[in-house]
Amino acid sequence: MTNISNSNHQVTLDQARAQVSGLCTSNLFAQPVYFSILNHSEEFQILWPDDESFQEHSEFASREEAEDQNPDFLDPIYNSIYPVTIPYGLTEQSAANQLFVEGANLTLLNMENCPGFTTDHALALTASGMDFSWDIAHAYTLCGQFPPLHFSNLPNFAGTKLGDKEALVLTALEQAVQQAHWRVDLANRDRIHSLEQLTQ
Repeated sequence: MTNISNSNHQVTLDQARAQVSGLCTSNLFAQPVYFSILNHSEEFQILWPDDESFQEHSEFASREEAEDQNPDFLDPIYNSIYPVTIPYGLTEQSAANQLFVEGANLTLLNMENCPGFTTDHALALTASGMDFSWDIAHAYTLCGQFPPLHFSNLPNFAGTKLGDKEALVLTALEQAVQQAHWRVDLANRDRIHSLEQLTQ
């Protein structure tokens, strides 16, 4: 556990630790997956926020208006997507709502009709830029999951300070690393036990 000298920052981190305590560990070791959006556009479904969430947090009055003025609204723009597993107790609709309300720059895809894809859902970026690691890691927490360790090397952007989002992401990754260490230790103990059994 990391301790920070600034007491206000420490409170922020402690509050974030309480928030991430219930996240699931399904995709700790997941990697971005190449997926041709254009070639598979008929196979995946973009999960839109419900009407209430959309109207409260959008410049458009309705989904129809958004699609009419911007046909690519919420569409993935890269051929890299991020496997995610919606945990028990959270619905895909509530996860889609959270992503939209928080302005996550990502959309949730239903991948159930995509042959060979390993999870029923995936995250996909809807904005372009230099590095969206913070946004992707945050989006995983909004979907009820610890971010994959792949995103632990977060960029340090000039002017960024420790706020609620940053604290949530950092503490989620802190606990993701702890979970990964536990899994590695358990696997090593199992390996040693098998070796002992084979050499008796």
